[in-house]
Amino acid sequence: MPVTISPYALTTLALAKEHLGVPPLNVTFDDLITRLINEATGRIETYCDRKLKQRTGITEYQDGFANDRILLDQWPVAFPSELWIDSTGLFTDTVYKLATTAYALDKSAKGEGVGVALTSRSFFPRGMKNIKIIYDGGYATVPDEIEGACIWTVQFLYEMRTERTIGLESKGKNQENTSYRED
Repeated sequence: MPVTISPYALTTLALAKEHLGVPPLNVTFDDLITRLINEATGRIETYCDRKLKQRTGITEYQDGFANDRILLDQWPVAFPSELWIDSTGLFTDTVYKLATTAYALDKSAKGEGVGVALTSRSFFPRGMKNIKIIYDGGYATVPDEIEGACIWTVQFLYEMRTERTIGLESKGKNQENTSYRED
């Protein structure tokens, strides 16, 4: 069964193949490279502790700490479609859903949305998972440096599958004297 590239992949098969020097019409390694793109994307997102390519309808539950702002996990953030404050944690009674005029997008110095700030009340009440926010987060267009990191990670994984040279310090004639760094 052919491997499909994740809709959240941080690069394309065409760019990865170009970087690896695989001709576009050579499909021999497409499944392998696609798997490596998906793996590289997952590794990078795990390392960054957030999803990087835009997702819609993210539901996030936050604790209230008696402040007027909440930073969201999957930035950059688009204006949240819903914001609830419900001390019961059920979020079923619409009386706890705030009007969109009651909050604003909190932005970083670069102008990216990073959270939500209240405009109509002084603070989010203290509580555990008493705040529910639904929003779109991540980059609509993956920045070049992130895509580049994914491509280089794909190359590393592609080459290491056969070379097995991580940590190789020296190699003698006919591989008689092979030594590896201890660190």
